[in-house]
Amino acid sequence: MTYAISTVALVLIFAGLVCLRFRRLGCHAACMVTAFVLDVGLVLYIELSRGAVDRVAHSISPLLWFHVAISTAALLLYVVQGYLGYRLYRGLAVSTMSHRWVGITFLVLRLGNYVTSFMVVAPRG
Repeated sequence: MTYAISTVALVLIFAGLVCLRFRRLGCHAACMVTAFVLDVGLVLYIELSRGAVDRVAHSISPLLWFHVAISTAALLLYVVQGYLGYRLYRGLAVSTMSHRWVGITFLVLRLGNYVTSFMVVAPRG
């Protein structure tokens, strides 16, 4: 189930990029906000149902630590992108190139998160 939700969030991110190609900013924003809500909800679900933070804290798996690091960075960049996107949408002073480069960095991290999520096995309590 968690993989399905993560896949939907990733599809929404790519749908948001497609919307941009056709200059549909409302569609872009809706896709990205929905993907963010799904991803944050997924992180909360995993933590509340599996105690993921506690398990990672006791893990020695470098792959698991890498997965957590890029996942955390991707979530932080969601916030940065939301801020930059909001300012762009409102016509406030912000560079479109900064939004683009943070977005590319975010996309690389989010794809890394997706791939490594299939590779890690959280240690059992």
